[in-house]
Amino acid sequence: MANLATKAYLRPLLPATGSCSTEAQDQSQRKRKRQTVACTSCQLKRIKCSGASPCDGCAERDSACHYDPRKDKRRKEALKHAQKTNKALEAIITILHEGNSMDLDKLKAKVKSFASPKAAMELLKTVLI
Repeated sequence: MANLATKAYLRPLLPATGSCSTEAQDQSQRKRKRQTVACTSCQLKRIKCSGASPCDGCAERDSACHYDPRKDKRRKEALKHAQKTNKALEAIITILHEGNSMDLDKLKAKVKSFASPKAAMELLKTVLI
């Protein structure tokens, strides 16, 4: 008899209906912009950093807010990629400026052999640098 009493109170959960506000849905669809690196104080305290200067946490605690650029690995990788692209472009411009017609024809044939200019640029970055 006790089993019947407990079964009467249990009911299956239904999925949420459309009663959620559109503002809550908009907020859940938008992604939070993440900071690439937290300030030194927030890193030591292991708390979230807002990324402002000074950040919200440091402003509340009245502490110094300092960002260490050497810890930002995402920007380091982007900088390396940009430098590699820049070197490849400099090498191409040097060939165009100082190369003879045979060098120019070789470069032109190599570039035309790829399916897209982007694919050509990726290979030329590795070959010319």
